[in-house]
Amino acid sequence: MAFIRNFLLVAALIGAPLGGVSADVPTKLDELGPTEKTSSDAEAEKAIRQLRDLMFPAGERVEDWDVGGADPEKAVRAMGADKYYLLETDASDGTSVVSILTGRPISDIAPAGWRAIKSYGDAGTQLANPSVAFGYLTQRFVLAGRANGIRMRDADCSNKVGHAILYEVPGAPEAPEDKDIPDMFDGLMLAIGGQTLCARFDGDREKGFSVRYFLPDGRQLLNPDRSVPDGRVAIVPAAPIDSLIKPPPPSSATPQP
Repeated sequence: MAFIRNFLLVAALIGAPLGGVSADVPTKLDELGPTEKTSSDAEAEKAIRQLRDLMFPAGERVEDWDVGGADPEKAVRAMGADKYYLLETDASDGTSVVSILTGRPISDIAPAGWRAIKSYGDAGTQLANPSVAFGYLTQRFVLAGRANGIRMRDADCSNKVGHAILYEVPGAPEAPEDKDIPDMFDGLMLAIGGQTLCARFDGDREKGFSVRYFLPDGRQLLNPDRSVPDGRVAIVPAAPIDSLIKPPPPSSATPQP
């Protein structure tokens, strides 16, 4: 999802809510009984919930948000999931995210020249309906995730992140926010990993699809500035990942040495 990049960068720049959150924090804190939670667990749980609120600002509930939506995944499978991918482009800046309907590990698909610098979860995590997605956070960093998809009425939802890798693109330009992204990765993935997100598509495979994102209760997700994300999804022939996805425009600010 292209709009996820905006949320990750906003969260990274804010920073404060993630103090003390690390990959050692259990991803299912809600399952711990009252006597099992320590004060640090409670603080981490609060921090993760605060981060989710920052990353996923929601508007009003939309009636029938999950009724009558198109099914791009079904179309791709009919055409051949090994031959076609889903490519979402953010109309506001031209950035894109590619999704591949496959159970293959992330590392099997990522360009050989990218350097993995952080990871979350495990490549062997079993998922009933896995897909792998790649998208730039900045021109230097790419987030790749392997997640489970479910169809909820007429919407596509993701309810579990089994594995994620933060890649660095050698030789790519640096941006001021780059310095924060590796340190924030663990907490960001804990927040994303426990959140179900849904997509409502409208359109067809010939003309492409518009997409709107929702929480499972039907509230529409917004950009951090409260505007509505403007994404378009197309079915494209399979190709190397780095030839399909586009990074955000260069930052107007120049990093200080």
